[in-house]
Amino acid sequence: MRPLAASVRVLSLIALLELEACREHERASDQSGSGAAGGEGGSPESTYQNDSGGAATTAAALTSGGAGGADTPAPCPTFDPDAASAESLELLHPSGRYEIYVLGLAGDLVYFVEGEALRRIPIDGGMPETMGSFSGSWLRRAGTDELVWARPHATASGQQIVRAPLDDPEAASVVVEATPSVQHLVLDDSHVFWSTTDPHDVLRAPLAGGDPELLVGGGQPLGAVLHGGYYYWIDALSDHLERIPLAGGQREPLTRVTFGGPMAAGDGAIFWGDTVLSTIEKWAPDSGRVQLASAIDPLQLQVWEDTLYWSQGLLSGAVRSVAVDGDGDGPRDVLCRLRPRTSFHVTDAHFLVGGGSGLLRLSR
Repeated sequence: MRPLAASVRVLSLIALLELEACREHERASDQSGSGAAGGEGGSPESTYQNDSGGAATTAAALTSGGAGGADTPAPCPTFDPDAASAESLELLHPSGRYEIYVLGLAGDLVYFVEGEALRRIPIDGGMPETMGSFSGSWLRRAGTDELVWARPHATASGQQIVRAPLDDPEAASVVVEATPSVQHLVLDDSHVFWSTTDPHDVLRAPLAGGDPELLVGGGQPLGAVLHGGYYYWIDALSDHLERIPLAGGQREPLTRVTFGGPMAAGDGAIFWGDTVLSTIEKWAPDSGRVQLASAIDPLQLQVWEDTLYWSQGLLSGAVRSVAVDGDGDGPRDVLCRLRPRTSFHVTDAHFLVGGGSGLLRLSR
């Protein structure tokens, strides 16, 4: 009963934090006259010494308002099935029994997982089409027209890693025949990378198929990303952001991290959501570690051009953004008051958002 009671207490604490964040955001919106709805905001700014030993680095505007409060923030779009939504927001497909996980856009079709089915729907709206049954975890796009994921092994313990065409998930071929339970699966053009917990290791294998290769013995990732010829991860044992060259070499600690979470990378920088500090963090060789924004229960990160986007909220979902260099007007709300768990994908013209609220399309 003790583990259950502890879990209940943790969930209750998260709920209280998210509720207070929403209330603070609404108070800030009322004071500014913007009428902005929902989302996380109102957290005090956080200041600390950066890794380079210079002056303290400040996440200057952790609410959704503009820098210094000079500009009135635009209202945050929200989706309410019983009320009118913003003109730029459209429900492409309602959620029913299952949450919707967005994979992304191929041509003019949005691909998503609903329950145990891979489906697609025109981005301009229409009837969804089921591509086939899907069962597994850590689903990833490989290039533009394939999928890679982990699924339970049919006859042995552990899992398999498989690949299939985007339009036919049932035509799967085996990449890795057998591996202990898969965590933090990531891809590059030629290999699949994943971690295991029994034993604690990071492995890789060719996407064309082949034997797994040990990359980091004893590695315990809490998040992972590939960038610039390196495998980056946040290690649970060392409490550091680390990296190792894909061409071979030694693991290199980069900066101390309180806790891990979802990761992304772009333009030489590494980003992650710290699920204990409830923050969005960045590391770059020239600046060290800096804090970009507050984020209660960050779930997914994506870098698009000069902006970092993330989804957050275990009990009340939102999508937010901040400039990757930390400049500009501070964090901004993209979409608020969503039913969790929120997944998203950014394109040139749209935000595609999934979760308990359904499949939503928001014009950029």
